[in-house]
Amino acid sequence: MKKLLIKFRYTILSLAKLFMFASLVGLFTFVYLEQYQEATLAYRANAFAVLVYAAILFFFMRMYGGYNIGYLRKNELSYSLAVSCFFADTALYVIMCMFSESFLYPTAMIGLFIMQTIVGIILTAVFNRLYFYLYPARQVALVCHDRESAHSIINKIKTSKDRYTLRCVLPDTLEYEKIIKVIRNFESVIIHDVSLEMKAQLLDYCYSTGKRVYIVPSAQDLIMANSHMTQIFDTTAILCKNRGPSMEERIIKRSFDILVSLVGLICLSPIMLIVGLIIHFYDGGPAFFKQKRLTERRKVFTLYKFRSMRVDSEADGKARLASANDDRITPVGKFIRATRLDEIPQLINILKGDMSLVGPRPERPEIAEEYEKIYPAFKYRLKMKAGLTGYAQVNGRYSTSPVDKLLLDLRYIQNFSLLTDLKILLKTIKVVFMPDSAEGFSEEKTDVSQIEFINHDSES
Repeated sequence: MKKLLIKFRYTILSLAKLFMFASLVGLFTFVYLEQYQEATLAYRANAFAVLVYAAILFFFMRMYGGYNIGYLRKNELSYSLAVSCFFADTALYVIMCMFSESFLYPTAMIGLFIMQTIVGIILTAVFNRLYFYLYPARQVALVCHDRESAHSIINKIKTSKDRYTLRCVLPDTLEYEKIIKVIRNFESVIIHDVSLEMKAQLLDYCYSTGKRVYIVPSAQDLIMANSHMTQIFDTTAILCKNRGPSMEERIIKRSFDILVSLVGLICLSPIMLIVGLIIHFYDGGPAFFKQKRLTERRKVFTLYKFRSMRVDSEADGKARLASANDDRITPVGKFIRATRLDEIPQLINILKGDMSLVGPRPERPEIAEEYEKIYPAFKYRLKMKAGLTGYAQVNGRYSTSPVDKLLLDLRYIQNFSLLTDLKILLKTIKVVFMPDSAEGFSEEKTDVSQIEFINHDSES
């Protein structure tokens, strides 16, 4: 029976996603027809309202990953569904009020959202179990340069233990024949930080034998991946334009930055005043925290934030990133960091033109210099103006490693468009309320007890 289900697993999961979507739309349709018929009088208008709701819900579920069964953690998937329903319910409530030209009591819509959230939690739990029944964890072998590079991958795989089981780590200094003898027993292979010659050999073997292969790209790989084929006379060539935003895109992006930052500062000024007073009266220190940061073309600017740490947090003059359970963070600071209220003053930087709403997060000059010694390509992040939010922020966490932030930011820079900026801003709304995305750098050690590290002296 299981073998038959696995053969049709793609169809089964597609039907599961359709059922989940139809259930949420069905709940809205029931509440709408029972409680809000006065919003629209005609039958066709009622059908139109349901179609509009379905379209809006579909858009937000695609945006926030509400369909990513098996790919997102169960809690994050439920959260994505809840956020999608919240925006769809709010949008239709506003539309209904406009149609009826009167204020409609939101009680039924609040009840609808609660029902959708409960149904979403149940369905995501059921369908996630179904996914992992149909797609058991893959047995994976990792080929990398050394133990240090292996640990960075192991840390990530252990957060996806339902999807991958890493059993074996092989250094690229082993003989090619020995590596092949080991990895032929695994379903999938991860290639990370290996020599170009070894990468080419492994790709050739995996491609010819039909093995699934995951390649952790370098900065140069990402640049190449976003190029396109062309010809120089009769010679095929790969073209990397590296042009960045056009002048028209820069004007539109800057105009949008000015508009949003100005409106944001006006609307949020009461909150800024309250937060500033609380910070000041807590320990008598300044409400604002000023720090030198880097933006486009290595320009240094002064970044503004609400102070979340003790006044003497860097009394020794050394630049240090916040870590998990950092004792320098005040109780008030923990709250404003968790709720992202500490970031609001950066709207001033955006209005001044130091930053944009969307772009790579600005680093301190001294920290950026240290990163560039280890990862020379880190300087590529400075090809775009620094941002309040960015691709790395909505797809990673505060504790995401520098090299992973670099790769995420390069994907944004190489694929820049105004539509991408809009998507990132919409995704930021979801990320703001996810507590784990604001966590500091963890010092937790990697558990490698179940992983075999093969070296030159090991027998395959």
